[in-house]
Amino acid sequence: MVLFTEEKNANANCNSARGFDVVDNIKSAVENVCPGVVSCEDILAIAARDWSRTIGQARCTSFRSHTIGQARCTSFRPGIYNENNIDASFDQTRQRNCPTATGSGDHNFAPLDIQTPTSFDNDYFQNLVNNRGLLHSDQKLFNGGSMDSVVRGYANNPSPFQLGFRFGDDQDGRH
Repeated sequence: MVLFTEEKNANANCNSARGFDVVDNIKSAVENVCPGVVSCEDILAIAARDWSRTIGQARCTSFRSHTIGQARCTSFRPGIYNENNIDASFDQTRQRNCPTATGSGDHNFAPLDIQTPTSFDNDYFQNLVNNRGLLHSDQKLFNGGSMDSVVRGYANNPSPFQLGFRFGDDQDGRH
């Protein structure tokens, strides 16, 4: 069974997103027992929750934002060379790992969060306020629009961010 082929074959995921075969196998097994009930997104949400437990950080109960991860040069190249709302020193740092020429460094990666790339925290939002959003779509969250107050709130105070995600055990006591 081939599942969510659009996501698998998306340029942004070429040689970066792995484990689709595991999700395919889980989805097939679940479909045999409960057809049409559990989506691939559900499987990925459970896997992300369990992964965050494994690293001893926050457990996601929703996917409103991301603070851990990396992006391929091909995903962020346009922003670091053409955006006027990105910090110049941030651009220069990223340009060293992602040359302007297509085909040069295409498969190089950069973290979405430069301060704490392997921690689940609110530094991602601080990066946006400081015009250091790696992806164009991320920086658009803080670009003079209606989301600025939300981003600023998460950046300035980790409590609202933590309230948006559950830390510790499930409310019903399960792990």
